[in-house]
Amino acid sequence: MRDVTAGYSQVGELPSHGVGPHDVRLLNDGRTLVVANGGIHTHPDTGRAKLNLATMSSSLAYLDAKSGELLEERRLPRQWHQNSIRHLAIGADDQICLIMQYQGSRRDLPALVGLHRRGKPINLCRAPDPIQRRMRNYCGSACSDTSGRWFAVSSPRGNLITFWDARSGRYDGFTELPDGCGVAAGNSPGEFVMSSGQGAVQRYRVSDGQQQGLSALNTLEARWDNHMSCLRLEQPIKQDYQQVVL
Repeated sequence: MRDVTAGYSQVGELPSHGVGPHDVRLLNDGRTLVVANGGIHTHPDTGRAKLNLATMSSSLAYLDAKSGELLEERRLPRQWHQNSIRHLAIGADDQICLIMQYQGSRRDLPALVGLHRRGKPINLCRAPDPIQRRMRNYCGSACSDTSGRWFAVSSPRGNLITFWDARSGRYDGFTELPDGCGVAAGNSPGEFVMSSGQGAVQRYRVSDGQQQGLSALNTLEARWDNHMSCLRLEQPIKQDYQQVVL
């Protein structure tokens, strides 16, 4: 934990109750943290080498943000123990979308998206097999739209963004975006902003599949990294900057 008013100095720490914590989010009660423990053991002496792939097991852990107490833990089915939970998005009523990166055989075709509400099992969600194969066992980022109705999940290795119904977990289509990884909620329900490592920034609407480039951002000659947030300005300088991509 770090104090943003004091130069982000460390003021405390909590156990993640798992191996390889990769992402953490605060639920709407302002008290509960949900942690994606990726399950992959590494060591500074071996760089990014993955040391426990044969025995790894990722988890979704809910913690009390004040005490660090483990409130709830969920794990994937044993057959998918090499599926690493990496990133989280929070939808309506603390619906969690968790996305994964599979560390097993490339021939396997595991679910890479899951939904969870506290007190229930993880609901693993699958796209049709042709799309599932295109995801190449790797998801990069996830977010909810402003309504909490849909989740967007990026698969940069497959050059596509997939969309999922937050209520049922049903696959709800995809759009192409070469090396697309960053996703953030747009201004309207069902709207997302997406960024590409090749420099593109696009706006997409789930309702009609309309995709539009944000011209002001696409002329910056930037190469966008994996994750993105949008800030909404009350008095934007230009129309295209109603959403500022970070």
